[in-house]
Amino acid sequence: MSNREKIYPFPTNEKIDVEFPMARSKSNDDGGGGDMSNYVTKEEFNEVIKDLTHQIELNQVTLLSKFESVNNKIDSISETIPDKLQIALNEQSKEDRKDAVETRRYIIGTIVIGLLSLAISLFT
Repeated sequence: MSNREKIYPFPTNEKIDVEFPMARSKSNDDGGGGDMSNYVTKEEFNEVIKDLTHQIELNQVTLLSKFESVNNKIDSISETIPDKLQIALNEQSKEDRKDAVETRRYIIGTIVIGLLSLAISLFT
């Protein structure tokens, strides 16, 4: 088979008449194209933005007052902590003294009983 036999003729197309759709005019003569109730106007949008801004400012004021109250509580706690620590240390030192007295009594009592039992065993 020769190369000429492998070549197929390219089909020739007859002229096709193509009609393109008409482009809409840029003048928008139809008044916006239908139901516009789904959209907001610039005035409505600006009013909502003002309301949101006002709500944000109110929330900021509320947050600032809450932070101020937390700061005041922290300050009052930091002022009372030394007093509470001093009271706890005083109570602990009272308990330590009480324990020391009991320990001394135990040691003295043990020594006295030991000496008495030694004296009794020597004299009997």
